[in-house]
Amino acid sequence: MGRVLISRMRDDQIEIYLRDLKPIKFTEHTVTDTGRLRQIFAQTRRLGYSAVVDELDYGITALAVPITDQSGRVVAAVNTSGYSGKLPIDQLIDSRLNDLRIAASRIGQIFTRYPVLLHSIAPANISAAGNK
Repeated sequence: MGRVLISRMRDDQIEIYLRDLKPIKFTEHTVTDTGRLRQIFAQTRRLGYSAVVDELDYGITALAVPITDQSGRVVAAVNTSGYSGKLPIDQLIDSRLNDLRIAASRIGQIFTRYPVLLHSIAPANISAAGNK
């Protein structure tokens, strides 16, 4: 979900995030190169979703999409995951992306109807401070 949130930040905010980032390599598949991360954030922004395989832990395939408020500002993200040994990433995307986007849209509509709920979530302004 982090890639979805970060990808929707302004480019200057992404640069600050990457400058301060102290990446942790959880698995051999974890992307830690800042140049590659820039590309991933741009791709995520363009596609409107992020998909990862075995990056946070072995055996986890995950797919995330943004949740937006009525102005289109990303306020949160929602994800789904599966066991990477049985659920290839293309199958996860094909089988769940549309439903995940519908769920994100419905959650966004709830935030529009009940804006006070936005106070219960942290801003999507990601700080690299937690990564130091």
